[in-house]
Amino acid sequence: MVFIPSTLLCLGVSILSVQAQTTPAPTATASLGNAPLPLTQYTFSYPNLPEQVNPFPSGRGPQSGYNICNSTTEGPNSQCQTMFVNSIEDFCIWGGPQPGSIIGNVEAVVVAYCSKPGHGTRVFPPGTLTAVQFIKTPGYIQLTGLLNQTGIGLTPDDGGGELDPHGADLFGNPLGGLVFSNNLPSSKDNTTIIQVQNWSNFVGGNEFCIKACDPTVTSPDYCQNIYDTQGCFFNMPASYAPNLFTSCEGDNQEPPGGNPVIPATSSCTTYTSSLLYATSTSTAASSSATAGSSSSHTTTTPPAPTASKGSSGTTSIAQSGAGFFAVASSFIAAAFAGLAML
Repeated sequence: MVFIPSTLLCLGVSILSVQAQTTPAPTATASLGNAPLPLTQYTFSYPNLPEQVNPFPSGRGPQSGYNICNSTTEGPNSQCQTMFVNSIEDFCIWGGPQPGSIIGNVEAVVVAYCSKPGHGTRVFPPGTLTAVQFIKTPGYIQLTGLLNQTGIGLTPDDGGGELDPHGADLFGNPLGGLVFSNNLPSSKDNTTIIQVQNWSNFVGGNEFCIKACDPTVTSPDYCQNIYDTQGCFFNMPASYAPNLFTSCEGDNQEPPGGNPVIPATSSCTTYTSSLLYATSTSTAASSSATAGSSSSHTTTTPPAPTASKGSSGTTSIAQSGAGFFAVASSFIAAAFAGLAML
């Protein structure tokens, strides 16, 4: 469908726990029966997944890709249809299975493209992401931004469309597509991987947006997708500012349908994109923060991702040579060494 684009240690432990997750390889589950069910009726405890959620040759089936994804499936030809939405550093969106795809023609067979290796998927080519904002609210987590959409297999001029776990036949777009997260609002430890059964993802017009709704929040429905021709800003109003990479806390938006209003954000961190999505193993890091009148903005260079599986306010852009994450990591290691001697 076409739309028109429009305290130190504790903090260190918290950030590292979200950004440095390891995704275990999925294992096969029992039989799914003899006929497909609506996609939202399937509940899986990761990593116990089927090879395919919808292997049935009926209707639009069978599913084109697979749900058990690991190091053997990772790469530019991956047909993985299991993806993760965790953080600004670690997230995926759906994209075309072949270069030059038009999303409206391939919505049933789209595949996962991710910001880092480790999920058994395709990985965004360098330069694909040109702006990203991550927001965590009481009801959902959301990523929005700008991209060179040829990096996710779409034509440069594709106006785009919407993917969700429903579709006209309720089997989802993509068929059998699964979404998981370790960072939903109700998550207490940022390590437990939870299936996201209510989500929405728009791609096209060189914009993207994806929202993963918390299963404990059922009303209002922040992930309703009846406005699937209206695009990202209407459904997920946010900054979409070029060349800006931020991670924030935020208020819930009004459910889609009315005049879109960008919700207030706070406690934002601004990242250096070239290192945020680097594929090297560099551990360079630095950060500083200045509190504003209503929010605190920080410029941080995080550690580069590893290949393991895996509002208003005053903005202060500054750096310190101390290396926040290096200091925090050393402190933590020393603490555990002390415990081991007890």
